Amino acid sequence: MKTTKTRVARWEADALDLSDDIQTAAQYLPVGKVSDLTGLSSETIEDSLTREPITNLANPRSALCNPAARIGRLPLWHPDQVAAYKRLQAAADAEPAPSWPTVSKDEAEAQGLVDIVTAAERFGLHEQTLRKAQRFDATYPETVAVRARDGRPGPPEHLRSWDAILEWGKSKGYTVAAESA
Repeated sequence: MKTTKTRVARWEADALDLSDDIQTAAQYLPVGKVSDLTGLSSETIEDSLTREPITNLANPRSALCNPAARIGRLPLWHPDQVAAYKRLQAAADAEPAPSWPTVSKDEAEAQGLVDIVTAAERFGLHEQTLRKAQRFDATYPETVAVRARDGRPGPPEHLRSWDAILEWGKSKGYTVAAESA
């Protein structure tokens, strides 16, 4: 697993060091066992360790982004963390799909609503930067409406208030690109 020193320090500093207590460490789960129990790949689980912690507590992976313990640099998770992941995943699976109002392109523009691609362009960011934020950052603005894709295949585009996204972006240090201002 490739990690930067900063990212390693983030999770290692908070994890209980069980290097001298192998008996207690045996009660924790290594990444392979967590993978088996959750159905997530070990790469997906380890990838969370190289990134900022997931703050969106509705995201089941938030339960696994900070290992509870370690042996040296080997992360270990408490069984309660896996149980929390499963509980959050079951809740997400059972939750009915949200129902947002459908608006036309003109209505969206009149209401100041934008899709993620438009918001990314206005900030001068790659759209994946915002897609990641909407999944993992609890402070990212919520969807308020959907718009059909103008005849293109795929699910409807989720729209958010540009004002809310702009405020969120400023709080994260993003600025509006010059050509979008």
